[in-house]
Amino acid sequence: MVVPGAGFLNDVAIARKAVYVTDSFGDALTVVALDGAGRPVGEASPLTLVGDYKQPGGFGANGIRELPGGDLVLVSGGVLVLRLHRDQARTIGVLSDEELDRPTTGALIGSALYVVNGRFDTLASQPDAQVHVTKLRLR
Repeated sequence: MVVPGAGFLNDVAIARKAVYVTDSFGDALTVVALDGAGRPVGEASPLTLVGDYKQPGGFGANGIRELPGGDLVLVSGGVLVLRLHRDQARTIGVLSDEELDRPTTGALIGSALYVVNGRFDTLASQPDAQVHVTKLRLR
């Protein structure tokens, strides 16, 4: 499936009604609607990121996961919590920690989100620098 206007499609979250794909060079998610049997319906379409979301220079939206209540968690510089509204994803919260250093993706375990610190800039100049995972509590 071709995604017109996409920059760098990066990560995917498969939810009950749709598949959401991050674009690290853009301020929108790509969405593919699913039917009741989990099959794609129609073409991929953009879902604009609004609210507090600011596309960072260079590499932005990266990892994405669906929360149990249906909201999405998006990793992009910090960790954003998005709520879907018709044709927009609105930022409803930001999870952060001073240890975050270019987070790339995360995994939900219980009531916490474990986020991988990509440390791209640090590792480019210090290849032996330590890398780590940061645990963030969901509210």
